[in-house]
Amino acid sequence: MKRNESGAALLLLVVSLISVMLMFTATAYKMQFYQLKQVHQLSQAKLHYWRAAGQLECALALVQENSFVSSFELCRVRDTEKVSEVRWVVNGQQGILTSRFESVTLTQTLRIQRGQASLISGGYYEP
Repeated sequence: MKRNESGAALLLLVVSLISVMLMFTATAYKMQFYQLKQVHQLSQAKLHYWRAAGQLECALALVQENSFVSSFELCRVRDTEKVSEVRWVVNGQQGILTSRFESVTLTQTLRIQRGQASLISGGYYEP
């Protein structure tokens, strides 16, 4: 092999190794970006969950104070672009309190006796 040809072979080998390293780097970057996106979505979901839970706790305090509350404006999270809602439905001796924030819906069932609402065992749940 001539001296000029060995330099070309070395150059070809170095370019090939750099290309492989670049491919691995691009793949690692893409995976890292995907993981960051997942973490952001998870943190948003947790934020929505805790906002819905806060609305529900506030409404629960109002209902336990007065079982015939009709407005929960005080409890709604005021965020201009997010959907937020609190509902209180009474069916005979049972009341269902529902809090919704974005895609999270939490529900708490209460027992009504002598005009007072009390918790049925357990906490709220996501239907």
